[in-house]
Amino acid sequence: MIGDLTLGSINEEVVYDYITQLEATKVSTATVNRYLAALKTVLRFKKQPFDYIKLGREPKGRIRVITKEEETTLLNIIRGATPNVRNHFYAETADLIEVLIDTGMRLSEGIGIKYEDVNFETNLISIWVNKGEKPRSVPMTNRVRRILERRKEGKNDGPFTITRHQAGHAWNWARKKMGMDKDKEFIMHALRHTCASRLVNKGVDLYVVKEYLGHSTIQVTERYAHLSPDKLAHAAVILEEYQ
Repeated sequence: MIGDLTLGSINEEVVYDYITQLEATKVSTATVNRYLAALKTVLRFKKQPFDYIKLGREPKGRIRVITKEEETTLLNIIRGATPNVRNHFYAETADLIEVLIDTGMRLSEGIGIKYEDVNFETNLISIWVNKGEKPRSVPMTNRVRRILERRKEGKNDGPFTITRHQAGHAWNWARKKMGMDKDKEFIMHALRHTCASRLVNKGVDLYVVKEYLGHSTIQVTERYAHLSPDKLAHAAVILEEYQ
C-alpha cells in the first residue's frame, strides 16, 4: 500500500496498483476518488508530480435545483420569523442565501467574503481560498451589490459574521416550515446547483459557467449540460441552413 512508501517513490505505476487494490475491495468509485484526491493534495503540497492521477467518473446523481417559487417562499419564511435571541442570525442568513444563489459560491466562500476583496468599482468579488485552489473573481448582480453595500454599514471586515452551523440551523428551520424536511436534496449546496442551472438554462457557455463557479474541470460543469435542451434544438436549426 502507498502508506509504506516514501513520497518520492510514488509514480503512475504505483498509483495504478493502488487503484486496483481499492477496487478489489468493492468500494465505490466515489470512495476511490476521495483517496486519490487526498493523495494529490499531499503530493501537491510536497511539490511532487501528481498530474498523472486521474479521478474516475462517478455515477451522475440527481441535481437538486431550487425553483424561483421555492426561493421566494424560503426567504419570506426566514425573514418573517419573529426576532428573538435564538434566531438573531436569520435575517443575515437570508442575505447570504441570495448571495450564494447569484454568485454560485460555496457556503464557506460566501461566509468568508472580506470587503478588502470586494471591488465596487469593477463590480467583482475576488475569491482567493477555495476548494479548487484556483483564485477567481465573480461579478456582482444588482441584488448582491445592494446586500454587500448595505451590510458594509456594520463596520465588520466582511458582510457576514454567522457560522456554518447558524446558517444551516436557519435553513433547516425554514425547510421544515416549508414541509421539505424529507427532501434530502433540499440543502444549502443546492444553491450552487441553482446558480449553475440558471446560467445554463439562459444559454451561458459551459466553459463560462465553469469559471464562474470555480469548477476544477469542465467534466464537473458538464453535469448541467442536459438542463439546456434548447441548445440542441438550436443546433438542428443551424444544420437546416445547409439543406
